[in-house]
Amino acid sequence: MFSMRFRVALGLVSILMMIMVLGSLLGLMPNQPHHQMWIGRRDVGDALALNARHCVMRDEWDSLGEMLGTAVEQNGDLRSVAVIQYPNLTRIQHTIDWKDRAADDGSQYRIPLQRNVGITGIPEAWGELQLQFRPTRELSVWGMADTSWFKYFLFVGGSVFLIYLFSLDRLLGLVDPTKAIMARVGSPLDSLSEGLMVLDSNGMILRVNSVFAEILECCSEDLVGLPATGLPWVKVDSGQKPDMFPWGKASSQGGVVEGVTLGLIRDFDSQLRTFRLQMSPLIGPHGSNTGVLVSLEDVSELEATRAELTCAKEEAEAANQAKSTFLANVSHEIRTPMNAILGFTDVLRRDIVRDEAKRRHHLDAIYTSGTHLLNLINDILDFSKVEAGKLEVEQTDCSLRAIVDQVVTVLKVRAVSKGISLQCHSLGEIPDLIQSDPMRLRQILTNLVGNAIKFTDEGEVRITVGFEHEIESQVVIDVSDTGVGIPADALEKIFAPFTQADSSVTRKFGGTGLGLSISRHFARALGGEITVASEVSVGSTFSVSLPTGPVEHVLFSTWDDSDSSTASKDLPQEKGLSSMRLLLVEDGEENRELLTLVLQAGGAIVDTAEDGLIGVRKALAEEYDVILMDMQMPNMDGYEASTLLRQQGLTAPIIALTAHAMEGDHQKCLAAGCSDFFVKPIDLDAMVQTLAETWRGTNQSCGLPLSELTLTSGEEAAAEMTQTEQKAPLVSRLPMEKPQFREIVERFIGRLDEQLTSMQAAWDCRDFDELAGLAHWLKGTGGSVGFDEFGDPSARLEIAAKDQLADDIEASILELRELFDRIQFPTEAAKASGVDGMATSPS
Repeated sequence: MFSMRFRVALGLVSILMMIMVLGSLLGLMPNQPHHQMWIGRRDVGDALALNARHCVMRDEWDSLGEMLGTAVEQNGDLRSVAVIQYPNLTRIQHTIDWKDRAADDGSQYRIPLQRNVGITGIPEAWGELQLQFRPTRELSVWGMADTSWFKYFLFVGGSVFLIYLFSLDRLLGLVDPTKAIMARVGSPLDSLSEGLMVLDSNGMILRVNSVFAEILECCSEDLVGLPATGLPWVKVDSGQKPDMFPWGKASSQGGVVEGVTLGLIRDFDSQLRTFRLQMSPLIGPHGSNTGVLVSLEDVSELEATRAELTCAKEEAEAANQAKSTFLANVSHEIRTPMNAILGFTDVLRRDIVRDEAKRRHHLDAIYTSGTHLLNLINDILDFSKVEAGKLEVEQTDCSLRAIVDQVVTVLKVRAVSKGISLQCHSLGEIPDLIQSDPMRLRQILTNLVGNAIKFTDEGEVRITVGFEHEIESQVVIDVSDTGVGIPADALEKIFAPFTQADSSVTRKFGGTGLGLSISRHFARALGGEITVASEVSVGSTFSVSLPTGPVEHVLFSTWDDSDSSTASKDLPQEKGLSSMRLLLVEDGEENRELLTLVLQAGGAIVDTAEDGLIGVRKALAEEYDVILMDMQMPNMDGYEASTLLRQQGLTAPIIALTAHAMEGDHQKCLAAGCSDFFVKPIDLDAMVQTLAETWRGTNQSCGLPLSELTLTSGEEAAAEMTQTEQKAPLVSRLPMEKPQFREIVERFIGRLDEQLTSMQAAWDCRDFDELAGLAHWLKGTGGSVGFDEFGDPSARLEIAAKDQLADDIEASILELRELFDRIQFPTEAAKASGVDGMATSPS
């Protein structure tokens, strides 16, 4: 019926009061108040007896009665008085009953009265004064209750009971397992891997384990006594504070609640932690719910992983859809040219068409379709490099104008066939040389200009080149068209892989959606960017911005549509390889036949070998100017053959023919000893042009065969020249009959004289940084204007200046001055008359 704490408190009070009573009975308790009461009553009796004696001696009975009555009225403890004369004559009567027997409760007092008798005045007993006080204790219950002792015990007992009741409530709360966890139980809870929180029936925190405290980065004791709802809980899905908390449900319903997820925002870093909660009610001794045990499993990483998986799933589905569309586009892009290739090839194979013009037309269609397939394969390979993170670019000196002109030359035929113009001009002066990757830059421009032509049915495509140096030196190439334009909401979408502005573009114009994505990756890899501005039905402008590198020592020039051409166009194609001895090592019979035909048409003397072993034997037995080496062959492949030839001391250039377009394969070729490489299927025009350009420059510069000027195994080594060869004149390999090229070469020769003087001055002042910069300028510029001979000496001078090698610096400056003295420039009169007249450069 009563709680444990009530019964314990009552028992403790009873024991205390029994001890107090026992002490009182044994006389151990001090009785000072009772003693003072007796003294007071005695003093009152003595005073009344003294006054009564005077009145008796004078027989003043009325005055005595008034005096005693007044004493009773003024003394609340005095109940009644009487004066008795011996033997039994009552002079003043009691107002209440008087017991003749002696009272044992200390309430009745008898005080003798004496009176002087006779002449002698000897006092004699006359009577007595009877005083009746309130009894110190009464035998009745109410009488006992009215005593100070009862009140004292009642006060002590009640006070001690209330104090014990409160103290035991706190004490039992500490030892009650339904409200708290004892210290010896808390240690195992701290060892658990999940957080725990013990709440009372009001939702106040009684205990948290160390795991939960560490998550919040606070002490467990700091959380005790706080309401659990006061922590920064939020809903995971909305981030709002919950309206109801699950532990309240567990406490009210008395059952286990699980599967509830709540977020908790930590105060110190505002990080959201996600917990999966399970609530178990704590049952008290009478079956009532006295609290809740909350288990908190930290699932933040799991939820983050789940969100990432969901996002990845959506991205994968989108990518899968995009790649499905891409495969459909690629299938269409492949089937269309393949149909043309197979169809026209079958027509030619059956000898159905006898008209030579039609046969030529069919061959052109086959060539165009094959080129389209090759570009498609190159795009896919480039994109695979981008996705694999293997995209690599180089930074080397290259002629921006030459790259732009090459793109214009290749794509102008396509523009003319559509009835649109393709023009190019510069805004102001443009550096002749920039530091970039010429191959990647050419691909970017080819993609942008090719797209502009494809999406333009009338009007023009214009390439505008500008130079900016406000923040950093960079060139900006704008490719503008008057084509279909791009909607504003698709301007960024077009740079995503496998994506075009809309499906109608794919149906009408074709394409895979890879070109712009690859071009932007190339531009960013080169340190630049591609942006676009467009208006539907008006046209688009794609802007390529690329850093130029240092341009302090670079020539600047302007150019427009009238002279937009390349030097390569003016180089001889048919007989550019005249007298070159060339060894072709190729196991494919058709490839050997094709390459032999093309090389012989260029004027080369071609010898062939069917595999690497035969190629090694022929290369060691005879002297060749160039060796074209297929890398995949039976008996001995090109890697092994090239390595063996270098080990045997062969110095002739070995150019690899490889079907692998990955960067790693190129490095593998160079490591094996190859000087350069061509990727299959080989661009025959590019191969012949490259060989012819090198061969022509070699013959005009010093008359040496190419093999004697080629670096061995990729290492820098200058071939020694004889005294006669040193005196051979140096002539630019650029076509001097073109006025624009004559102007560039003439300007270079004049500036070179100044730069050589500056080099000598820098060396005299030991300004190595200035000297290295001048050498770097000459290393890049000399080859661009057709004087390749300056490349090696200027490179050696740059290295020597950086390493501060005095002997090498003096030798390199002297060699450069000697080369400058050998420069000869064709005179206008000689060019006009057709005579090979020369004007020696100023020295």
